[in-house]
Amino acid sequence: VFGLTVSWIEDGTISSKKLTLLKKLSDELELSPAGFVVIPEAIVHLIKSKEGSPLHGLLIGVSDITIELSLVQNGKILGSTEVSRSVSLGADVSEGLTKLPLASQYPSRIILYSLKAADLDDARQNILETDWQEVKVNFLHTPKVEVLSEDYALAAVSLGVNATFPNTLS
Repeated sequence: VFGLTVSWIEDGTISSKKLTLLKKLSDELELSPAGFVVIPEAIVHLIKSKEGSPLHGLLIGVSDITIELSLVQNGKILGSTEVSRSVSLGADVSEGLTKLPLASQYPSRIILYSLKAADLDDARQNILETDWQEVKVNFLHTPKVEVLSEDYALAAVSLGVNATFPNTLS
């Protein structure tokens, strides 16, 4: 089972270009894939499972070259987008929010996870130092920034496979 980023998904299925890549990879590695789980959806599900209540916040997957931002309200992802990384992660978050459903106030909980060996402590500090009024993002309160452990996405994908497995590689 593959854990995929939102950018690989179009209309609930793997984009044709990425599907070709996954099929080639599967053939070369002699894998028999059974399906896929979208990483932010799996993380939202695991957070609900662990905390006992649905997530309300911004879920941000950080890599060295992009961030993947998901706006989550009451455990439902209202929208997700991918943005190229710049010097200011706060500005990148602001840019990403312009591509998501408009909210009068954004949730003040930000959760960071790593897509690829990014330094999440530096990312957390960068977000905490952001002047949100300057980048024109309206939070109810100063955001609280949490960092998920390195293996959290893997655990979330594993749990997501057990809980909901409608996605296939056809």
